[in-house]
Amino acid sequence: MTSQNFMMEIHTDEVATQSLADKTVDSDALRVYLQFYSSLVIVVVGVIGIIGNAFVIRGFMQVKNKTATIHLCLSLAFVDSVVLLSQMVWQLRSVSVFLTYKNIIGSYYTSFVNPYHFYINNFLIATSSLCTTWLTVLIGLTRYIAVCYPLRVSRFCSLGIVRKSILAIICICVTLNSIILFQWKIDNVEVNNVSYPMLAKTQLGKCEICSFVHRGITVPLLYFVIPLCLLICMSVRLIYSFSKATKRRANMVSQKQIQENSLTVISVTIILVFVVCHLPIAIYFPLYPYTDFYISLIIQILNNLLQMINSSVNCVIYLTLSKSF
Repeated sequence: MTSQNFMMEIHTDEVATQSLADKTVDSDALRVYLQFYSSLVIVVVGVIGIIGNAFVIRGFMQVKNKTATIHLCLSLAFVDSVVLLSQMVWQLRSVSVFLTYKNIIGSYYTSFVNPYHFYINNFLIATSSLCTTWLTVLIGLTRYIAVCYPLRVSRFCSLGIVRKSILAIICICVTLNSIILFQWKIDNVEVNNVSYPMLAKTQLGKCEICSFVHRGITVPLLYFVIPLCLLICMSVRLIYSFSKATKRRANMVSQKQIQENSLTVISVTIILVFVVCHLPIAIYFPLYPYTDFYISLIIQILNNLLQMINSSVNCVIYLTLSKSF
């Protein structure tokens, strides 16, 4: 596994090429077992998360007059479900490698399916993960405006603006990550008169300037630096403004104010969970090229697990903090 592929596919368990994976599967038992059992844990978390997100989607879809906040929560639940599904499908590789290693099944998956799996699923994971990141930022931003600048809510947080913002986030994320599809191609290689699909870099993938811009600028800024800085600053300001407003209105709390307080607490909790789940990999990201392979593998597994937890936990947040959910 190269540092370039790790940066390019930051939310996945990558392989640089199919040949590299085939060479290591029989010689690295610890890696095979570690990835297999971690995949089982990730799949269990994913199943629980998909059930929870389905419950969230069903609950919010039944609301007749959907507010901007409900649209945001619905969009986040849909995108989180894509993250969970794509990550669960990605774990098929580790399971197939383990079963091949134990001689339970042949190497059909790793030889024929895995290149296509890598090519398509990496794009889905990267795109849905980036969508989740910026939808969380949008949730924090709308709540920040509602709490700190309530007179500007109708101007900047109307239902129409929120819908357009959600659509813009999805389109931009798809466009930015489409470069992944053009950096790789699948060639056919004949071995003993049998044609095998093999991952290979395109001319764009071999371009050092493009790779540097993508892995050295775009990925760190859009996945880590900008969203985490925004979320941390907004959460601090929200907590301060919320506690100050609560003390000032302690004796004159209306039903509407109670609902607003509940939305603020839910939004801050979603933000804090996101920061906790993504901050470790953001700190480790620049250190990856200088760490041991197995340390990198363990941290990457933890990163995938934290990402799954982040996409699974919102149902618990709604059930715990919202009386009307």
